[in-house]
Amino acid sequence: MTTETSIYEYAKQGLKLNPDKIAIWFYGKGITYRELFEKIDNVADHLYELGVREGTVVTIHLPNCPQAIFAIYAVAKLGGICNMVHSLLPESALRNNLRFTGSSYLITHLEINNNSVVGLEAIKLYEKPCVVEAPDKIDQVNLAAKCAFYLNSSGSTGKPKTIMLSHSAVNNCVDNTAEFFENNDIAEQVSLGVLPLFHGFGLAADVHRNIHFGSTLVIMSRWNPSEAADLIKKYKVTLIVGVPAMFHSLLNEQTFYGPEIKQLRYCYTGGDNVNQDLVAKMNERLGNDRCMFPGYGLTEATTMNCVSTWSHYKTGTAGYPVNNTTIAVMKSDGTYSDRGVGELIISSPTLMMGYLNDPEATKATLFETDDKLWTHTGDEVEIDSDGFIVFRDRIKNIIIHNGYNIYPDEVEEVIRSVPGVKDVCVVGVDDEEKHTQNIRAVVIASANVSIQMVQNECARKLPRYSIPKEILFVDRFPQNSMGKIDRKELGKI
Repeated sequence: MTTETSIYEYAKQGLKLNPDKIAIWFYGKGITYRELFEKIDNVADHLYELGVREGTVVTIHLPNCPQAIFAIYAVAKLGGICNMVHSLLPESALRNNLRFTGSSYLITHLEINNNSVVGLEAIKLYEKPCVVEAPDKIDQVNLAAKCAFYLNSSGSTGKPKTIMLSHSAVNNCVDNTAEFFENNDIAEQVSLGVLPLFHGFGLAADVHRNIHFGSTLVIMSRWNPSEAADLIKKYKVTLIVGVPAMFHSLLNEQTFYGPEIKQLRYCYTGGDNVNQDLVAKMNERLGNDRCMFPGYGLTEATTMNCVSTWSHYKTGTAGYPVNNTTIAVMKSDGTYSDRGVGELIISSPTLMMGYLNDPEATKATLFETDDKLWTHTGDEVEIDSDGFIVFRDRIKNIIIHNGYNIYPDEVEEVIRSVPGVKDVCVVGVDDEEKHTQNIRAVVIASANVSIQMVQNECARKLPRYSIPKEILFVDRFPQNSMGKIDRKELGKI
């Protein structure tokens, strides 16, 4: 099917393939594809009656749930724009976001006294028939190049931005995932949907991919490793897309054992650097030497750009560029090459339209050369001789200590090898007196791990200038609104 249409029309392929198959499982309740699109169309009718039209911005402030999916595709069918925000965003921040994005409607799980608010209960009521039907002749193909989503991201410079993604970009992202499966058995997959819908991976790689290909999605409202292990066994889950921290916690879950988990064949992960030890442990637990597939992506390019697959797999890398995607590294002098070390740049039909209300940042991130549109990533990688990428670091996270470039990932790798260390994050702390950055390691570990043990391992494996000056133990890492480790906060403690 062509990607040059709305996400609503692209998703309807799942309905055509498997109308009576379960599309979604949610806490024991199954929804077939036929029922799913009946609900989506009905919600669209109600939103049309309220006044949602092409270009209308509708903020979706919901946890992972079927109602959120109804809302997304209903808004898309009408040509509206879904502004996806964190379901735990507090009311004051939510109001600021509504003003910035020019939202006309809000679909939320909060009780807010506002005439433009459509609540979760209202979406449930929308499952009843509507007396006003949205026109059938809305040109879905015409919507392809227009904005479908506003997604919030830290951006390649580290400053929060709102990214505009077209229908076509999101569809192309899903189209690229067809190569991920060894036997072209996409429709037979059962996925555990755990990443939030305001996250590009959760939106495209979980929800939109599953519905387009006619497979089954088991939704979790929030991550819980014990619950996840139970769902994997109950529904015979075959695929999970998640960040490394999720898989670390799953490995530590006592019930994540036994023959029932062996059908889990695809574990795609990215979002943070993927430790090779994690890959090895997941593969060992699942009894297959190729179950965990690291990848690389950023929201500005609809999140999936380089991925390890059955056809393109190389240990220790973050994957190979997906279909219709060109990658290169840009040197400090502005030249670029398809091999070597430098800032990763990407050209793809999945690139964003730009940053909302920020033309200067858009111009600084997107650029044209050789008749191609590219995006800066702000990440330093190596593209090896076979075209695979090896993640070095996010350029903005590099610690400069006394003139040396320190890559946190390298220090973290050493500290993780200390028995009893569960996780670690290495950050730079400004030393204004010496005009440099000192290295701080923040560690989550069992009670028997000491500072001396960590120092000894670092002294044994790292150059002197890479050894952390500070080693702090904490119970948990602070997280930013995207669910990633908040390195800035770790630098302040």
